[in-house]
Amino acid sequence: MSAPAGIRMLITRPQGRGEALQAKAAALGCQCELLPLLQILPGPDIKSAAQQLAKLCADDKVIATSQYALFALADTVTHWPSSETIAIGNATATHWQALGVNATVPQHADSEGILMLPSLQPNAIAAKQVVILKGVGGRTLLEDELAQRGAVVHSFDLYRRQPHGNTSRLADILKQKRINTLLATSAELVELIDQVIPENSAQKQALTLLVPSKRVKEIAQSLNFTNIINTQGASDDAVIRVLSEMTNTGNANG
Repeated sequence: MSAPAGIRMLITRPQGRGEALQAKAAALGCQCELLPLLQILPGPDIKSAAQQLAKLCADDKVIATSQYALFALADTVTHWPSSETIAIGNATATHWQALGVNATVPQHADSEGILMLPSLQPNAIAAKQVVILKGVGGRTLLEDELAQRGAVVHSFDLYRRQPHGNTSRLADILKQKRINTLLATSAELVELIDQVIPENSAQKQALTLLVPSKRVKEIAQSLNFTNIINTQGASDDAVIRVLSEMTNTGNANG
């Protein structure tokens, strides 16, 4: 039996992070395959981040730009400070909630959305300590802008992404499983996928790419992907919401 709207999706999340989404998507009638393209490894700043978190006061802020930053601290931080915690999206907030921490989530799941929060405006953040929990590399927008607003910013690299050996299998799976929808939850994943799919090919033009933010969508556009949907977050709920809309409207390529 074919899936509604012909959705045949490849989930490229790291090992162990795609199975729940696969089950939820299958319940919608989508055909889903799992192929982790990146593995998450510890970053260099885990110990120093834990030490800085222990020094924070209630008026300070903690920002997590990924759930993987929180995973990295799981064995090191057993008591979170009373400072306001800010999660870049619902997936990160959900993990924090499991630790007993209620996080603020911006309307838009990106750095720009975080910077729009009232508690991070210049009159509210000046002279306050801000700890940013992030991965190696990426943008420095949060650090730069919050420092300009007068905050004392501490940024910690808690994890790093590394290509998985599965990358060599991507082209075959796309062809064999007739994948027409691909979930890429980071800029690194979009860039990896771009290296495999021939430029200006019919395959690239036909593929629907699901990305978590405006920034990642812009990166995909710069790489000449044409069918791109911003899911407004990397959580299962955000992806399922878009898949439901695609199912109802028939927005998938056969």
